[in-house]
Amino acid sequence: VGSSRSIKVDVRILSATNKDLKKEVEERRFREDLFYRLNVFNVDVPPLRERKEDIPLIVEHLICKYNKILNKKVKKVSAKAMELLLDYNYPGNIRELENIIERSMIMAKDEIIDEKYFNFISKETYIEKRGTLKKAEKELIIKYLIQNEG
Repeated sequence: VGSSRSIKVDVRILSATNKDLKKEVEERRFREDLFYRLNVFNVDVPPLRERKEDIPLIVEHLICKYNKILNKKVKKVSAKAMELLLDYNYPGNIRELENIIERSMIMAKDEIIDEKYFNFISKETYIEKRGTLKKAEKELIIKYLIQNEG
């Protein structure tokens, strides 16, 4: 790019999407030539909600990661906390799980993260059971302020 002469390079491109690129090509929202250049080898990874058996290992990895970043010494999540994590649907997929673990580790004061740090994903806070998003957010903020003596 930006040169007056061509330079031969040997590269591989690894990309990810949550879109159906074949459909995007058909609807002319993605370039067909680019699709066929990229579509050499596909790896389809199902959403986290369809592979719950991966959650404990991912949680373990994230705890190690955030122990280093946050200079913490968290060892694991409690059995009840893991149960909550396994029951959750993860509309935000793996990124949401990572945010949940990071948030709980920021707040954690012990080596074991218990379910109190995951109360925002408990069934009581689902919007359909609480009414409006604004109401659920307000209740959650109040709950955290009380819990953290703020």
